[in-house]
Amino acid sequence: MSDKLLLELGRVARERQRAESRDERWESLTEGTLSEDERRELERLAAEDPSAAEAYEALRPLDAAAREGIATRLERELAAEPAREAAPPARSAPPAPRSRWRRLAPAVAALAAAAAVLLLALPREAPPLPGYTLSVSSEQAVRAGATEPEVPRLGPGSRLDVLLRPEQAVEGPVEVRAFLLRSGEARAWSPLLERSPEGAVRIRGPVEALLPLPPGEWTLAIAVGRPGTLPEAPGEVLARVEEGRAPEAGTWRLLTRKFLLVDRP
Repeated sequence: MSDKLLLELGRVARERQRAESRDERWESLTEGTLSEDERRELERLAAEDPSAAEAYEALRPLDAAAREGIATRLERELAAEPAREAAPPARSAPPAPRSRWRRLAPAVAALAAAAAVLLLALPREAPPLPGYTLSVSSEQAVRAGATEPEVPRLGPGSRLDVLLRPEQAVEGPVEVRAFLLRSGEARAWSPLLERSPEGAVRIRGPVEALLPLPPGEWTLAIAVGRPGTLPEAPGEVLARVEEGRAPEAGTWRLLTRKFLLVDRP
């Protein structure tokens, strides 16, 4: 491995460490000194946060086969450098695998840690977003056995159930923003979101608590996309819906569903 690459790895590692204060548990994960409780907590974080999942995969200790492979390659690279400047010394018996790993372990550990930091620091292009479906229903209507109308009717005593579902599992982080719209009026909506590992989002609860709105026909609009791509102004979303303008180049998606809010059951 060239000196230039090693220097670059070291530089990125130092800059990353200065830029943010890392949880000491990640360092313990790299060193293989995590307690069982700490390991379970990091696994829980990795299951909830794609960034934490990438960190967990990058920083967890290498298995024996991977260590041996890295040791062999590193030993070959290190041996090649002096060979370019001087005649090779007399050959001797190669060290046993276990002693060779012991000799190279510090260098391999430092290299693996620097490579992991580099992996996390360099931007990677996220895969395209899949298609999504949006449904809005009233649990009260479902319990009564009635067919859900095309425009759901929501009122006191009923429960709202909103489901935003991808057509396939989503890779990478996504953001979700919700808006409540009607002619000449637009509101940002920030209910509690339930998220699944596959990328589905659910909103549910009593209508009175979730929709403090005047009665009438409303449109629920949900924007989903990669971080930093979604609109923030409710007026912009209302204009898009009224004009039928799709998001630019598919960088994010905007889904809408009408519902009728009434003031009596």
